[in-house]
Amino acid sequence: MATTSFLGRFWRATPFVVRPIALGLVVLAIGILPWPVLVTTNLRFGASVPWSVPVMAAYLSAFYLYLGGRGWPKGTSVSRRVALRAGPVSPRVWLWSLLAGGCAAAGLVGLFFVSLRLGQVPPAAFDKYLEMRQYPAWTVIPCLVMSAVVAGAIEEAGFRGYMQSALERRYGPAAAIAIVSVVFFLAHFAPLAALPGFVLGAVTWGLLAYLTGSIWPGIVLHSLVDTTSFMWAWSNPEEGKRLAMSHVWETGVDTSFCVLAGGALVMAAFSVPAFWMLARATRPGREEQWTR
Repeated sequence: MATTSFLGRFWRATPFVVRPIALGLVVLAIGILPWPVLVTTNLRFGASVPWSVPVMAAYLSAFYLYLGGRGWPKGTSVSRRVALRAGPVSPRVWLWSLLAGGCAAAGLVGLFFVSLRLGQVPPAAFDKYLEMRQYPAWTVIPCLVMSAVVAGAIEEAGFRGYMQSALERRYGPAAAIAIVSVVFFLAHFAPLAALPGFVLGAVTWGLLAYLTGSIWPGIVLHSLVDTTSFMWAWSNPEEGKRLAMSHVWETGVDTSFCVLAGGALVMAAFSVPAFWMLARATRPGREEQWTR
């Protein structure tokens, strides 16, 4: 009882802004860490069958049920459900979410290739994809897809669910998305030059969660972006290494770089009116939420 009381006093004495950030990071750690262990063990023992995928799917499902309010302690059930905000989304909101988020996601994929030419990705990052060539495709592909699903589901639950939702209620959506964007970037230990891509991603997923009141659209699009990146890197590791070594600072700006950068900017620009329409479609629900 004394320990519980001490922990309770310590938690209440912690600045409010730190609490949702800490909870979100705990969600990330518990949700993501089992997967590297599972997939590494799978490739080492029994690589002919992707057995780690259904095991991780079961773990992910159970973890989401808990984050959404199931299980002990019952006293935190409602707060967990509210923090996760994984509620249903209407067909109309899904449509505008996929259109707005899809345009931004296409811009993110373009920025992935731009980042290669800017030297933000070390050539050695593709070595692990080269090593995967020794394993059967029917094992590697499900594992890569599961890697993307884990990243999308857990990062949205941690960053846009447990972290952003509480910050929104205290500081408003703009400040909440800004704070989470910074934490999102720092948590990935990325070079400073990669900041624009992480900011675009964090703002996109953050806006989707705020406007729709649900993390599901972000989960779908986040997972699709990561699936596209992982699958391309596995299918083209030599090309990835070549691009990562062909820095525009050394080779100069060429046509392919301009096309990729321009395409990324155009798709990001197209997402702006689509997000505006999404905001209009979801405005009544947000007004009801904030006036409760």
